[in-house]
Amino acid sequence: MNWLIDAPLWAQMAIALLVLVPLAGVGAAGLLWLLDTLTNHGLALYRRLRGSRADDQPLDS
Repeated sequence: MNWLIDAPLWAQMAIALLVLVPLAGVGAAGLLWLLDTLTNHGLALYRRLRGSRADDQPLDS
């Protein structure tokens, strides 16, 4: 890894961007997928299992 340390700063920044930006994008997409899955399926299953309660009703009814 000495070749990376000895490389010019602009090359280090370019390598970091080429590696870290796609990794961050994949991580963010995975996190969004996980949150979407948990909120849509996990919470619906949780509500179905515990049954409806009076405080779940809308306020205007």
